Parts: sequence; structure tokens; C-alpha cells
Amino acid sequence: MTIETAKSVGAGRKPAPAFGLKGLMLRPELTALISTIVVFVVFAVLAGNAGFLTLVGTRNYLQVAAMIGIIGTPVTLLLVAGEFDLSVGTMIGAAGIIVAYPIVNFGWPLWAAAGLGFTFAALVGAVNGAITVRLSIPSFLVTLGTMFILRGLGLAVSQLVAGTTQVYGLKAKLAGDPLYPLLVGNYLEMPVALSGGSALPCLVRTSSATPASATGFSLLAATPMRPPRWACPSRA
Repeated sequence: MTIETAKSVGAGRKPAPAFGLKGLMLRPELTALISTIVVFVVFAVLAGNAGFLTLVGTRNYLQVAAMIGIIGTPVTLLLVAGEFDLSVGTMIGAAGIIVAYPIVNFGWPLWAAAGLGFTFAALVGAVNGAITVRLSIPSFLVTLGTMFILRGLGLAVSQLVAGTTQVYGLKAKLAGDPLYPLLVGNYLEMPVALSGGSALPCLVRTSSATPASATGFSLLAATPMRPPRWACPSRA
């Protein structure tokens, strides 16, 4: 299909209504909103008397939702761009070991250990993104390999250095750390994790409407994507 043909085909189409019931039904966000409302109503009816609607119950499920949302938001950005990152779960475990081991064994402060964990995660993400974008290898395969590499290294290094896959004594080491209460404390009787979940950025469309391809949460590896061959070019 040529550009002229695509323009002639698209010229006769009426734009989708932005408002009204029909316009709302065409919005992809409405599916997620309706699903959330339906799930809440079902649990409120079935488990309302069991503590679901209480402050403690609300705190419990919102805390879990905030943690999943913080991890799921960057993954959603990858899915929107047509990419995958299968190494997310393994990366969380590996970063946890990297953060906890220096604190317990070397007496590092929390900010230094967290910085080391973020640096390692950013490096792995940059490698994933560079391999995917520069070498044109599918992100599914790249991150699948990264997942097995991190899993093997995590088991081998933890067994070799600490003799176990778990790090003990972390809470005792962080008892006097000034940053620790800010991460595990409560604010208005709600866990601090909810603040991070509520501050998640919204998925917005840029003014240029140019999609980007990246994987591993690396913005440095992101490059503009060419429109797929089956997509009709936009009208000027």
C-alpha cells in the first residue's frame, strides 16, 4: 500500500469521538478501570465482613499493589513498545543480594549499598538494551539469557562468599541507619511503600508520537522505532 493509497483510504474515515459513551468505550484505559471496579466490588461483597473494607485490610492490599505497581510500570512501558524483559524477577533477587551483603559483612550504610544495587541494575539494563537495539536481537531472547545468567551468578556467588543463599542480620545492622525508618516506617498509619506506588508516573504520549524501543529499563539504549510495515503512515 502506497502513501497516496493510505491517505485516500484514511481520508474517508471519521475520527473517533473523544467524548460520550461511544468515545469512552473506545478508550483502552476503560477496560482496566472497569476491571478494577469489578474486582473491588466482588471482594467487598464476599470479604467485606472479613476485614477487606477495614483500614488494616486496605493497608495490606494497597501495600502489595504498590510494590507490584512500582515494578510493573517500567515493564508496561516495554510492552507498549513491543518489547519484553524476562529478567525483572531475577534482577530483583540479585539486586537484593548486592544491597544486603555489603551492609551485613562490611558495615556499609544503606544509601551506599542501595546506590551499588541501582548501579548494578542500571548496568544490566544498559547491556540488555544495547544488545537488543544495536544487534537487533529480540529482547525476549536477550533478557531470557540475562535471567539465567543472573540466577546462576546469584546462586554461585552467594554460596561461594556467604555459604548460603540468604543474608541474615540485615535488620540488626540497619537499626541505627537514618535512612531505614524512611523506607519501612508508616505515614498516616499507611506504609511508606504506598507513597512510592502513588507517585508512579502516568503513561503519556509524547507530542512527537514517535515510539521508542528499549529494554532493561535503560533510557540510554532507547532508539526511535520505525513504524511497522503494516501500519499506515499518519496524515500530515
